[in-house]
Amino acid sequence: MKLLAVAAMLAFTANTVFAGGLRDSARAAATAAAQQPEHRGPMPAGLKWTGIGLLIGGGVTVLLGAAVKNDDSCGYSISSSDCDALGTGFYVFGAALAGTGAALLGVANAKREHLPSISVQRGRVSIRQRFSF
Repeated sequence: MKLLAVAAMLAFTANTVFAGGLRDSARAAATAAAQQPEHRGPMPAGLKWTGIGLLIGGGVTVLLGAAVKNDDSCGYSISSSDCDALGTGFYVFGAALAGTGAALLGVANAKREHLPSISVQRGRVSIRQRFSF
């Protein structure tokens, strides 16, 4: 009977001790996982390069608008007010191109796939994968 009582006491005490250790180690693992940067794959190539091209094209168009607006004759025999209007058109069109390029780069960044995160720490290895559906 004493042996059974001692065994029961050890079983109950061991559960309490191990539960605290398990809880602490789970909390530490969650904290470590939250502090690690998220690993992500590359951007989709089509969206990335189209966005970069539109950004560059928009910048060049804005520079062209600045050059046209600062020239009195715009390189043609037209009035100065028409050059200002033409330069403003280049500004607006260039800004639209650059804005579209920036939006495409944002979409490409959002479409990057999440790679598995593998962390090796003292006494354990954890693999974390994000699923979305």
